[in-house]
Amino acid sequence: MPNFAQKHTKITTFYLIEPAAFDLKPRLRVSSKWKKAVLVIPLLATEFTIEENRPVFENIVKQLKGVTYLSKIIFGLDRATDDEALELADICKKYGLRNYLIQHNDGPGFSSIYKQLNNAGFNLDQPGKGKNMFMSFGIAQALGAQCVGLIDADIRTFNRHQLDRLLFPVIALNYDFSKAFYSRIANRRMYGRVKRLLLDPLLIALKRKFTESKEEKVLRLIDFLLAFHYQL
Repeated sequence: MPNFAQKHTKITTFYLIEPAAFDLKPRLRVSSKWKKAVLVIPLLATEFTIEENRPVFENIVKQLKGVTYLSKIIFGLDRATDDEALELADICKKYGLRNYLIQHNDGPGFSSIYKQLNNAGFNLDQPGKGKNMFMSFGIAQALGAQCVGLIDADIRTFNRHQLDRLLFPVIALNYDFSKAFYSRIANRRMYGRVKRLLLDPLLIALKRKFTESKEEKVLRLIDFLLAFHYQL
């Protein structure tokens, strides 16, 4: 029971019923008519070019094909050649995905956009996931998105019900923010060591330190992070 205890104002809803017992899709479809939803998937080319990674990524694309409440799916593609960008498009076509956009960060089109942003004062010289997502969120905003979802491209157990449950509070219930997590208990073993042994003790130590200096903004941020079962 301690794992299900609610200690903070950020409530965690646990998955205790079968997917068919409560279908969220009808309400998501209706609500998305006036609350435009865009999904962002940052990824490297290796997510689908390396043989052992490809089935995982293809399953994600296959699951997304049946999601009708998303107006656009943005693939933020990093470290990819032009041929690899075309390969990603072929995977999307293979599974019948239509409402997608490939943000090829190393391609000539987006490279010139990054150059213009740098000239305008944005420091985007450092490559990485943050830069990738910055551009994706800008595209989503330009597309008129009122709700933006974000998932990784390497979720081995991904199914569309997970995405439904992630976005339902924001699209249908007008929540400002929703974060998913998965259990770190499997095969009679308890995982999640980084959270339990590093992150939580570090956050608690920081809270003690900033309590002494009465830094209220920092304390609120630390309390916000401590409210999640798995912050990472």
